[in-house]
This record gives sequence, structure tokens and C-alpha cells, in this order.
Amino acid sequence: MVYRILLVSTDAAAGCGLQAILNQAGDGCFVVECLDRLDDAVMRAQAGDLDIALFEQSLYPGTALTNFELLSRIAAAVPLMLYRALGDGRDSRTTQAFCALIPADRLAHEHAHAQIILDSIGAAVITTDLLGRVDYLNRAAQRISGWTLERARGHSIAEVMPPPDSDASRCAATAPQILRENRPTPPDKGPRAPRAFEDSSAPIHNGDGQISGAVVVFHDVSAAQAKADKMTHLAQHDILTHLPNRLLLDDRIAQAIHLAKRHANSLALMFLDLDNFKQINDSLGHTVGDQLLQSVARRLLACVRSSDTVSRTGGDEFIVLLSEIQGERDAAVSARKILDALAAQHCIEQLGVQITCSIGISLFPADGSSAGALLRHADNAMYQAKQAGRNRYRFFHDRVEMHADGNR
Repeated sequence: MVYRILLVSTDAAAGCGLQAILNQAGDGCFVVECLDRLDDAVMRAQAGDLDIALFEQSLYPGTALTNFELLSRIAAAVPLMLYRALGDGRDSRTTQAFCALIPADRLAHEHAHAQIILDSIGAAVITTDLLGRVDYLNRAAQRISGWTLERARGHSIAEVMPPPDSDASRCAATAPQILRENRPTPPDKGPRAPRAFEDSSAPIHNGDGQISGAVVVFHDVSAAQAKADKMTHLAQHDILTHLPNRLLLDDRIAQAIHLAKRHANSLALMFLDLDNFKQINDSLGHTVGDQLLQSVARRLLACVRSSDTVSRTGGDEFIVLLSEIQGERDAAVSARKILDALAAQHCIEQLGVQITCSIGISLFPADGSSAGALLRHADNAMYQAKQAGRNRYRFFHDRVEMHADGNR
């Protein structure tokens, strides 16, 4: 980078001396221009393309008022520095102070470059003072928080960037914790809705190594979290009906058994198989068959409580978990409700489609104490319903465990 310096001095050799001093003391490329009149210096400064004007204090061509006016015009156009005399003192305070200005200018350039970088990243960057009051926000932090830097200065970070769950206490404690422990904190994951953030923080040290504040970085991980949630949903739900699959069903049954034991209640498992579904699927096509399965899923959900679970385990088989029922009578009422709901005509592709189902029911704890036993017994009871004529339900009786081979 080239630094252009205007030297105003009556000493004609001063410019060459300054050029030599700067080339040895500085680390940049310097171009020194020399003038010996203040009025000429004003015109040169106003023309622009100068980094600094160096003015010899002994140069007084006019009255004090005139000098002051001319100097003020120079200072309005370019930074101005006064000196007594350069002489040969390369280590003089004047030379040292002047050379110190060059790195300061470079530092300002680097600061502006750092500001551009901070405003280009997507993460929200907030810095605070020792009391946790905001003194800086980058552009992303301003966009996410809705606060401008001017408004945010002096406010606590909990006001400016509260967590999505409105738990301001966690965010308010972040900066004091950093200042107290003098170490970075690991990322802290916020809630998943409506927006998800991870925040990490670290102390800020000044040139003397003392803590002067804290920096907190917020990463918006909403998109990544949404993708992870979608993958989790796909792993636990049936793609066609979006009902829980067998993996999630097993977990729900285990939880229901645990609660039933704690509260001394019963639960029921219903194994449903649609009657003659293959004939409908073959005659009307798989598109109609898929829509029929979706219609069945919707009606099953409408027949049970929100605390119950409807699952599709494959093909035309569904399992309903009735959690915390009083006994067999509650299960029978639900089974009759399901039979009536499914038997009503389904409107698929402007066609009226009729379908019924056979239901087998097992009860906890009477028919088994584990998910595997209850499912197996409900399946056997469903076979009994098929053999009895379809479109009906049967309870499993543990004294007669059948292994039927009847057609479904």
C-alpha cells in the first residue's frame, strides 16, 4: 500500500530526510511531497489523494488568525500533524509518533476488512462488555434479532437475542458465566421450534490479557434440524399413511405397559386386517388401493383418543393400541366403532368402495405381559374373527391359543 505524505516546511532538504527516515522506520511505501507555504498546502490538501499532512510549527508566514484558518482548512481535508523539526533525530518522539500513524491507518483498513467478513457470515455475532451489555452486533445478528447496533448498545444480551422459548435467564447468564470462568462454552442447543439455534461463547481479552467482555455466536440450525426431524419421521412412520410403523409402535406399547402397571390399569391391542382387500386392489388398481388405505387410516384415527396409537405394519394390516382402558368392555366399544366406521362407503377416484375388516383383541395383563405376547395373541384372535365370517371382532382367550391358517 502507498502512503502519500504532504510535508509543509521551509527546509528544502526536509522532504528527502523524511523519505529516508520513513523507508527505514516504516514498513510501507511512502511518497513525500514538500511545500513551503500554507496557502499552497491548503490547495494541495483539498485536491485529495493524501494520507496525512505534516506541518512544521515554526512556519508562520502570517498572523495567528490567518494561520489558524489555513491549518483548519488542511485538517478538514486530511489528517494534520505538527512537529518542531526533523533534523537528524531518527529516534525522536516526533518521528516515532508519525511512523506509528502508518500502522494505525493500516489497522483501520484491516478493521474495515474484518467488518466486511463479519457481515458476510450467516451466524449472528454479538459482543458484550463486562456487565453483559451489548456493544456490537454483526449484520446477521441485527437481522435475526430485529435490533440495530445503535439501539442494541447498552442493552443486555437477553433483551437483544432472547432464546426462541423466551427463556431469557439462560441467555442472560451466558455472558456472566463466560466472564467468571474465563473459558469458552460448548454449543448450547435451543428448542426446535419455531427456529432452532446453537450458541457458543468465549471471553474477550484486551492487549494486557485482561477480560474485557464476551463474544456470543448464534448459529441458526433450523434447516438442519428440520431435515433431521424429517429423517426421524421417515424412520418411524409409514410412508403411505404417515401412521407410526412397527418400530415406533413397539416403543409406544412399552410405554403403555409401564403406565398401566403404575396405575393398575388395562390396555388393549387390536390387530386389524382388511377383508378381501386384494380383490379390490387387483380389480381397481394400486392407486385406488393406496387411497383406500389412506382413507382407512383417517377413519381409524377418528375412532380413537389422541392418547391411543394407530399403526400400519404393512400391506392391509393395522394395529391399534388403546392405552389405559378399564377392561374388556371399553375395548369392545372401540372395536364396534371401528367396524361401523370402516364399513361406511369410501369415495375413491369418484368410485364408491366398500371394505370391512376383521379385528383380533388382546388385553394387558390378562392376555400377556409383553408387547410380543400381546401382538401374537391379537393376531391369533383376528384369525378367529376371519374364520367366524369376517367384519367382526374377537377377543383372545389365553386357554386356547390357536395357530390358524385361514385365508385373509
